[in-house]
Amino acid sequence: MSALSRQDFKHVKVVPNLGLEQPAFDRDRFVMSTMDDADLQREVLGLFIEQVDETCARLTEGTIPAEDRKFLGHNLRGAAAAVGALHIEELAKSWESVSYDLAVLRELLQQAKATFLAKAQSFIS
Repeated sequence: MSALSRQDFKHVKVVPNLGLEQPAFDRDRFVMSTMDDADLQREVLGLFIEQVDETCARLTEGTIPAEDRKFLGHNLRGAAAAVGALHIEELAKSWESVSYDLAVLRELLQQAKATFLAKAQSFIS
């Protein structure tokens, strides 16, 4: 799939500010939430990526009621905040209130995950 731009939000009533000016990964937040423990960092990173993947899988199931979408967004937002995944946090925050085409949302989430994972893995390697 090709990278999406803000032009891809034509179907959205409000173009969310995804905070893409910020880095994808906040190392200080990640270090603080994992007590600067490398083993814990690897475990937390693995669990977080599993949560992102499970959320993406849930988004592929078809029509999702607004309340379920908000619940998924809220849970992912909290997890992303804890690990310093700033783009994922902003994306999840925006989808709590903005109605996305699910294909666009999945693509944005996958892109944000890939960017975060590259930065986080280089930090703990």
